[in-house]
Amino acid sequence: MSAKIIDGKVIAQEVKNEVTVAVKERVAKGKRAPGLAVVLVGTNPASQIYVGSKNRACKEVGFVSFPHHLPEITTETELLSLIDKLNQDDQVDGILVQLPLPAGIDNVKVLERIHPNKDVDGFHPYNVGRLCQRAPTLRPCTPRGIITLLEKSGIKIQGLNAVVVGASNIVGRPMSLELLLAGCTTTITHRFTINLRQHVENADLLVVAVGKPNFIPGEWIKPGAVVIDVGINRLENDKTVGDVEFDSAEQRAGWITPVPGGVGPMTVATLMQNTLQACENSELPYQQDKIQGEVIIQQKYQQRRKTLLAKMPISSVAVIFSAPQVTRNADCEYPYRQDSNFRYLTGFNEPEAVLVLVKKSEIDTESVLFNRKQDPIAEIWSGRRLGQTAALEQLGIDRALPFDEISEQLYLLLNGVDVVYHAQGQYAYADHILSTTLERLRLGLSKNLRAPATLTDWRPWLHEMRLFKSSEEIAVMRRACEISAGAHTRAMKICRPGLFEYQLEGEIHHEFTRHGARYPAYGTIVGSGDNGCILHYTENKSKLRDGDLVLIDAGCEYQGYAADITRTFPVNGKFSPPQRAIYDIVLASINKALQLFRPGISIHDVNQEVIKLMINRLLDLGILQGNAEELLAKQAHRSFFMHGLSHWLGMDVHDVGNYCSPEKNRILEVGMLLTVEPGLYIAPNAQVPAEYRGIGIRIEDDILITENGNENLTASVVKETGAIEALMAAKN
Repeated sequence: MSAKIIDGKVIAQEVKNEVTVAVKERVAKGKRAPGLAVVLVGTNPASQIYVGSKNRACKEVGFVSFPHHLPEITTETELLSLIDKLNQDDQVDGILVQLPLPAGIDNVKVLERIHPNKDVDGFHPYNVGRLCQRAPTLRPCTPRGIITLLEKSGIKIQGLNAVVVGASNIVGRPMSLELLLAGCTTTITHRFTINLRQHVENADLLVVAVGKPNFIPGEWIKPGAVVIDVGINRLENDKTVGDVEFDSAEQRAGWITPVPGGVGPMTVATLMQNTLQACENSELPYQQDKIQGEVIIQQKYQQRRKTLLAKMPISSVAVIFSAPQVTRNADCEYPYRQDSNFRYLTGFNEPEAVLVLVKKSEIDTESVLFNRKQDPIAEIWSGRRLGQTAALEQLGIDRALPFDEISEQLYLLLNGVDVVYHAQGQYAYADHILSTTLERLRLGLSKNLRAPATLTDWRPWLHEMRLFKSSEEIAVMRRACEISAGAHTRAMKICRPGLFEYQLEGEIHHEFTRHGARYPAYGTIVGSGDNGCILHYTENKSKLRDGDLVLIDAGCEYQGYAADITRTFPVNGKFSPPQRAIYDIVLASINKALQLFRPGISIHDVNQEVIKLMINRLLDLGILQGNAEELLAKQAHRSFFMHGLSHWLGMDVHDVGNYCSPEKNRILEVGMLLTVEPGLYIAPNAQVPAEYRGIGIRIEDDILITENGNENLTASVVKETGAIEALMAAKN
């Protein structure tokens, strides 16, 4: 008796029809169609065919397709940069990088660079991990497609003895997880399996994915079994066959997939399903936070906590408090901004929260979160609260307890430990909670309570961790810099005499907000005329005058990370000769610094070279007089360049991290991120030639220290005088 054929073409078309209907319904409601970016590197003929089929499927179901065909010589860095941009593109819901990639590009690094919420192939460790934990999000396409085939064919598989032949990361391993999730008793076999035939003969459901033609003889098939053949193999006679001997297997099986026309069409159809799912997920309230980076790196937050725990001795506890809400006036509060250290360890952005890391032994550790309980009435007035149950899943915490129970719970976590780590003096409410808890332990000897002998600070450890940026952090900061760069360009284009400083400030903030960065990372500085000589001028209320310069120091905060850019340009679009003379010194200074910054050098070393350049150029203009070496020794430049050349940049605009000395002698290493910001500020009453008085100029870029030097993350904002004048002229 011949097996029933599981027609993948028919079922795949049914799936695509369902997706098409859903897309039409979205569009009818005024929502956008899902977007899929397909990236092909090189000219592999098979890959070109696969990419073509995916682009055609996009068109068929009504998706917006974003094809990216890169040349064979594309570097890994260039490919990763493209993925970073696609990760941040709100119009792109799914990203698919076609494999194989050319030699020299790390497949794993590339696939893991794709944001888990846009990983429509389902290969990212986060998505595979969610499948493993029985909480799937985006699932690997071929395994999910096979489950759909079985479901739509009416085949009940719960309780069946399922055998998977092949243990690849693409099919075999995730397929075994799908079958476990469906209630099968699952065996996965591989090249080291002994007596493969015995396993196959006992299979009620057999999935074969090894890429070897006719690898499984038909006589091995259990009578009545369901056979899913994933393999697609082209023989020398140009015939396409699967991994199972179809003709003989068909006579024994109850159900079987043909090759071609079985599993193959389902992979593309499932890709369409996943892309639609990713699009719809992005619109869920908490998923919005995930798209913005709150949970994308849940594993990274967990790893950071593990790193901190590894530094702590046995029998110790670290207590990290969230930032309190701050009253603006009366009963109004400032928009809430989480403490950077707390967010670095949790990704959690609510007040009244405390993270407790407990280390009883090297293998016995625990993370405990105190946070607000869900409260329907309070949430009507003040917004959603995560609560304890969701915190376990969203934040990867071991335990979550209500914040209002901290007085009855915290002392139990601290009882009997030797060391407590706490950032004393940071927040008054935190000091009060901890001191009250410790006092309770000290007074509780008769109740078997024991206070820790040592109270010390966790900040030196955590600040050193924050100094070195991970690939995820770099991607977020790169986006913060892109948004901020766009805002500076916008200000240049719109600037003209007669506007007010606050109007340029408004244009900058608008550009931030429209790209998802709701707040500036610090008070925006728009200083025109001699206001530009005030380093932290924030009044921003003067009228822009024809003939003046305007100095803008502005950067957005994006997903908790800051950008910090300064540009100075003429209000009327043309530098006067004195303005250009001072500007050229500052421009030469930043270009010199950008050439010098690399691993193995210090900020101090670069600063000294910049100062030498400034002094010589100021001597040329007659602003300084005397001997260059003597002026350097006397620090004569400080009348005009009185601040540092660079500072760390990260979650805080002046980020944490040890400089090793007030002179910033720390040797730079790969992964550090800092600003470069030379400036010259010539006060209106300075004893210099009159044409230079009242000119304040600063140019600032943000750079990442790399193996080969540095990457300028803000280079897209023009700073050459000719380029600035051309940009401002083009606005008309």
